[in-house]
Amino acid sequence: MAFFLKSALTLGLPPALVTFVGLLLAWLMARQERWSLSRWLTGFAIAVGYAVGHRLATGALPLLPSSAEHWLPLLAIMAAFLGILESLPKIPRFWRWLWRLLFGIAAIAMLLLPLPSLSPMGKAVWSIGLGILMAGIWTGLSGLAGRLTDASLPFAFAITAAINSAALFIAHTAAVSQLSGVLAATMGAAFVFVLWQRRWSLAGGVTGVMVTLLFGTGVNGAFYADLPIASAFFLWLAPLTGWLRQHRSLQAWHPIASIALQLVATILLAVIGLGIAIWRLGGPTGGY
Repeated sequence: MAFFLKSALTLGLPPALVTFVGLLLAWLMARQERWSLSRWLTGFAIAVGYAVGHRLATGALPLLPSSAEHWLPLLAIMAAFLGILESLPKIPRFWRWLWRLLFGIAAIAMLLLPLPSLSPMGKAVWSIGLGILMAGIWTGLSGLAGRLTDASLPFAFAITAAINSAALFIAHTAAVSQLSGVLAATMGAAFVFVLWQRRWSLAGGVTGVMVTLLFGTGVNGAFYADLPIASAFFLWLAPLTGWLRQHRSLQAWHPIASIALQLVATILLAVIGLGIAIWRLGGPTGGY
């Protein structure tokens, strides 16, 4: 508990503040009706906020990463820049899917590159498989962000990242656990911002940045520590539960009830991922 409290105070507050300032800049662009720039800045605010927290947590922010976890801020910034394309209107769906797929495969490959225990063929297979999954979740969340403009989606992101942090701690990687906590803090700032600025869309660059960081911490935990890959799968899928609200039978529900269902389902999937880690590994016993 002391570990999480210390992380929340020393590592969570600065990236949350940086993220919130970046979101204010996006809001100013929106007031000038510069919508594409505003959406890109929203994703960039998350990426820069995370990079600040990453620097505080690891003491490094290398331009040429030498370890898997140090690829995370660079990949987040790259995903944010890709948000420029995500923010452009009238781009065919095929091209959106294609660049998400190529980026996903490349991102996973970069994360697995330093891993000595996998053969080049094994790295290629995992990169393609997880890259496809990453592109699919990215696409699903992008579509969801265009439909849900309340604060439920950033809250779902934040709670998933927080539970992911706990699972990574169980998996004997406190360093990556802190990085997932930083991600939770940045998304917490986005949640507060959307509570204030109602109907603020996270469509555009935000989903790409969030998926990249969620996958990045999960890959680090699964391949460089002891996180069961099944735990990572449940945690990656958890934010997609917002699609439950789009089901025809739920359209007549009161908005609070449908949001509650979404968040309960998100927490349930994330807790299943955490539970698998606890079942397989037990409680934290050292080796961090």
